[in-house]
Amino acid sequence: MQRIINRAERATRTRIRRLDRLKAKERNLAEKQYRFQALQRENRWIRQELKTARQNLIEDWKLGPLRPNRAVGENKEKFGALEREQMGRPQLPNHMKFKEELLPFKPDDRVVVIRGPEKGKIGVIQRVNRDTNEVVVKDVNVSFVDGRAFDAFGNTPEARREAPLPLPFQDLKLVYKWENPRNGREEDIVVDSIRLEKRVEWDEDGNSREIVDPYTGKPRYDRYIAGTDIRIELTDEQMKKEEDPDYRSYECDTTIDIIEGPDSQTFNVPLVHPPMPYSVIDELRNKYGKTRTRHDPEFIEKIEAMERMEQEKKKLPEHMKTPMQVLREMKFAEKAAQPAPTLTPEMLERIGQIMKTKMPTPTLRKLQQEGKLREDNVA
Repeated sequence: MQRIINRAERATRTRIRRLDRLKAKERNLAEKQYRFQALQRENRWIRQELKTARQNLIEDWKLGPLRPNRAVGENKEKFGALEREQMGRPQLPNHMKFKEELLPFKPDDRVVVIRGPEKGKIGVIQRVNRDTNEVVVKDVNVSFVDGRAFDAFGNTPEARREAPLPLPFQDLKLVYKWENPRNGREEDIVVDSIRLEKRVEWDEDGNSREIVDPYTGKPRYDRYIAGTDIRIELTDEQMKKEEDPDYRSYECDTTIDIIEGPDSQTFNVPLVHPPMPYSVIDELRNKYGKTRTRHDPEFIEKIEAMERMEQEKKKLPEHMKTPMQVLREMKFAEKAAQPAPTLTPEMLERIGQIMKTKMPTPTLRKLQQEGKLREDNVA
């Protein structure tokens, strides 16, 4: 039976390794597709637009007062406005996204732009996009965009409008109001790095307990300034959203009062029989698979009977052994009964004589180093 168990363990390890290789392959493919989409967007909407703008600038400079008016035709009111495809980046693969509870920025955070044309500006985060690792900051990175990007109901939109464009996480730093202990004043500091730690509470006995979100069941995290014990406190709006998120229940939902109410019915699994018949498990899992760990009593009895037969074959009676087997066992017994060999003084003396005769002749240089031969004798 142990052989069957070992086979199931080997098959399970093999399938786990195969699944890991498949997941790694899918991740690499998703990263390649993301890089291709990002490069395609870079070439089409950024480099090509810059190239066209440079050409128009050179042409306008050469023509001077005779330069053409490019804001003509049907799209004259949209001239200079960004299209919908230019506003956002391609969606990140799932393994490259931040988890919702591990996002470094939250709505209503104050941030500063550290690179780009908007460098040095401070604003408040309006929205965090986890799919692209970007945030929208109020009144920062504002540009004219096509009005159709904001038309979700099929109405007639305005030609263009001003809207803040999203900024990536790496272009922002958190700005936090910190009370300076030297003078007691509140000062704005730029947080270079953020450390996340699980939020815990302590009881009277000194035991800790993790605090989880009652709506999602995921642990909550507190943000700290890296390298210090300064916790980044949440604003009033952030506390309000955390305690009362926009979760609403409908008639088709099973709320917690129904589950924990007095009329609720909970199925308790007893220990005397499984929660479902074995036939249902056989339908869900392959009955003859290599990774199977649960076997029928008939199969277990059959395997144990085969193992008992193999053990009995090894214990054959003496009268069924061949003469060669008996002779081999006698030789092994005689050899085991002999004492361990020892070296006598005569044997040691003889070994020393043989080693002396076979010793190599020392060279002249070696004799000089040992002081057994003088320089004049060598000459």
